[in-house]
Amino acid sequence: MSNKWQVEYWMKKLPETIPPTMSTREAFNKMRSSSFRHLLVVQDGQLLGLVSDRDLRRPDLSKGEDGWNSLYTPNEDDEVRYIMATELQTIKSNEHIHKAVKLLVEYRYGALPVINDQDSPIGILSVYDLLKSYDEILEKCGSNIEF
Repeated sequence: MSNKWQVEYWMKKLPETIPPTMSTREAFNKMRSSSFRHLLVVQDGQLLGLVSDRDLRRPDLSKGEDGWNSLYTPNEDDEVRYIMATELQTIKSNEHIHKAVKLLVEYRYGALPVINDQDSPIGILSVYDLLKSYDEILEKCGSNIEF
């Protein structure tokens, strides 16, 4: 049984995963239809990477003919393996949420894959999940917290 200071309490368990061969269009549609901002890229039970909504909706910043547009905007038929983040920080479900906060701040991530002892993904913890924990702490402690 987890407590509220552990990652397991706040993480999304058994998150949606996608294969590395999924097209960016399919991944975008999956995120949009499921209201997710991050998808774990998994093959044979092993975590390969993470794709964020930011990776998939890169803005069209230029109308010019300088090539920026075609280089910056992902091709809808590209596979997610070409745009996913692969150098990930992960966390275990029994670790303290403070460690998760430190990792998210240090690496400027929006989410952390949660893994088991075999390094297989079992969940995902987002900044939003941690904001919910912070909100609950403030609700209970209010102005009694001193720095």
